[in-house]
Amino acid sequence: MKRFLALYTSANIGAHLAFVPLLSLVLPLKAELIDPENKLWLLSITLLAGSVMASISHVLAGALTDRIFEKSQSRSGQIALSLLFVILSYIIFWHADDPVSLIISILFFQFSFNFLFSPLGALLADRVPNALKGRTAAFLNLGIPIATLSIAFLAIPALANEGLRLALIAAAFTFTILPLTWLIRKPAEPIVPETADKPSQLFNPIVRNDFIWAWSARLMVQFSGAVMFGYLLYFLQDVLDYTNLFPGERVDQGMGKLSLFATPVTILVGIAAGTISDRTGFRRPFLIISSLVIAAAVLTMSLYPFWPVVFVGYLIFVCGLTIFLTTDAALVAQLLSGDRARARKLGIMNLTNTIPAIIAPATALLLSGVSLEADAVVRLMQIAATLAIVAAFAASRIRTIS
Repeated sequence: MKRFLALYTSANIGAHLAFVPLLSLVLPLKAELIDPENKLWLLSITLLAGSVMASISHVLAGALTDRIFEKSQSRSGQIALSLLFVILSYIIFWHADDPVSLIISILFFQFSFNFLFSPLGALLADRVPNALKGRTAAFLNLGIPIATLSIAFLAIPALANEGLRLALIAAAFTFTILPLTWLIRKPAEPIVPETADKPSQLFNPIVRNDFIWAWSARLMVQFSGAVMFGYLLYFLQDVLDYTNLFPGERVDQGMGKLSLFATPVTILVGIAAGTISDRTGFRRPFLIISSLVIAAAVLTMSLYPFWPVVFVGYLIFVCGLTIFLTTDAALVAQLLSGDRARARKLGIMNLTNTIPAIIAPATALLLSGVSLEADAVVRLMQIAATLAIVAAFAASRIRTIS
């Protein structure tokens, strides 16, 4: 189990490396390079199209991997094949030089990535006992801060070349994911359900309602993540005016600074939250409190766009998001343990990642049509803060898991 958990954590970090720096750093810079006058529009429409593709492909991938798993008790083949397609999508992205080819490259990336990420996510329910789910989820969520930290590394002047950045990212996620595919090629030992009726648990009205509340809470929290990670570069550039604030530095270096300082703190916070939630048996209080923390951080950053406030606010935001996603992943995996269609239902839960990534750029497009780009980003952040407060209420309605 220790070897599996180590390689599973490594692979999950690799999966985050595949999309966080690409969508948060490389894509915004490329959108600005291709069309500097309409960068917000191009970025938003590209994120929007990619998120629609991600929503569809993740559900399809979940249904496919459940069928494969039912026959072979392994998901390694789908992960390995999808990994090759993700690498190919990076090559296509690198050659994109106009709006249409940029959008097509992101569509292909999202299709390939979600056929990899779906079976990878299902392994938490496949192979990890309920008593270890919180701590395992905490280690899995190291992917968020470490992938964010990679932005600091990629932002150094020596790595300003796009092709070099893409090659380094691709090498990193390939070598972190491949070892797991070899380990899990053998059939998994099934996790014994906690109750006899678990295979049809979502037909239980109480459990079904809890699934809906958990889905809703994650949806609204992930909207703030989509806004922050998708538009942070433009926030620093157009709202904070980073390059004038720090002459001689590029805006991507500012993102690097934030990532560098936030990462070690969020790693410790995530592990602590997962461990405490396992030992106490509580998941719901972590969701409620972290949602409110996220709301406070995002709202403060939008109202007071000064470097010290943004620096501390971003640190608090990433900590809150890490705590939420760590305990939420454990709660959902516990809710679905033993369910024969768990990957498909996790695919439905994953819509909480992709739908916000559709709504955020769509909202940005609407806002940018009636205001300056800087104002649109600020309003987007304020909407995200409001939804995070609503997420705290949704989490409070969960009943079967404390």
